[in-house]
Amino acid sequence: MMPAYRDKVFHQDVLEMLRGLPDACMDMVYGDPDYNVGVKYAGKNYTTKWEDYVAWYIELARESLRVLKPDGNLFFYQLSQTERLLARALS
Repeated sequence: MMPAYRDKVFHQDVLEMLRGLPDACMDMVYGDPDYNVGVKYAGKNYTTKWEDYVAWYIELARESLRVLKPDGNLFFYQLSQTERLLARALS
């Protein structure tokens, strides 16, 4: 991994961060994306449309796979609905 990124926390949009990384540079990507599709969480109401969320989630997965090394690992927590859509989009 590049030294500039090691042991640092970045307060930045995750897609912007991933897009700034070179191909095949990460050993692992871990994600627990927000499920911000009309749910209330911590007193906030998230109202992203389902279609917009799925499109964002697929892009997140594509960028994550792009930065993974060939023997890298991807770990995403996800809803069962997104799991099926993601598998279809990435196949």
